Amino acid sequence: MKFGHGSAERKIDDLFSWDSRISANLKNTDKPFGNITHSFAFSPGAFRLGTIQNNGWKLDGLSMSYSNRLSLIQDTYAISSSNLAVKNQYFSQTIALSGNAPYTDYFPQPKNRSFSAFGGEIDSPQSRTSSESWNVGITHDLFAPKSLLNSRTSNLRMNAGFKLTDNFTISYSNYYNLKDKELISQSIALSRDLHCWKLDFNFTKRNEYWDYRIVFFNVQFPDALRFQTRDSKRY
Repeated sequence: MKFGHGSAERKIDDLFSWDSRISANLKNTDKPFGNITHSFAFSPGAFRLGTIQNNGWKLDGLSMSYSNRLSLIQDTYAISSSNLAVKNQYFSQTIALSGNAPYTDYFPQPKNRSFSAFGGEIDSPQSRTSSESWNVGITHDLFAPKSLLNSRTSNLRMNAGFKLTDNFTISYSNYYNLKDKELISQSIALSRDLHCWKLDFNFTKRNEYWDYRIVFFNVQFPDALRFQTRDSKRY
């Protein structure tokens, strides 16, 4: 689909997709066909929301995206004019918001000369930046043996990431069971770029378990120069 005019023209690929499959066992003379599986997806992509500004503080590059997917199964030999024989329906939808927010570069990177003694000089790795300094995404999913209006499960997942400085990022995610009104799991991750090294800290809690992991590694030789420790415990 295309919309807009001139430089503002935008094209969306795979706005809607539909995939159906069926298999057959040719050695079976009685009911050789298996179930029919369907998958539908709607993905209009991301839309720019402009800039929010107030007293010198602003959020720019605001963008929102949405997508959903539905999958289901049909019993091939139970389909009739009055019964579509639909079962095992799964529906998920995701909405995400992202943009740029001001942050301060407290620790500018000097030239890296760590390996100059071995012949030649290796430039400092560039700071891992992106056009988005923050993002928040929420996903809702349902599963129903028969009808989605009477779902067996209903879950909500949230992911968020923020860039605190040019080299310091934090992310958080959780998984919430809407049926039982219970927080199943949550995790937080901190990441710090240290010139040619990087430090990652991850903490996860799921039900009565928790674990943490600390990893310190060289970004140019992540497998050879890597130090890590972890621990876990049950309440």
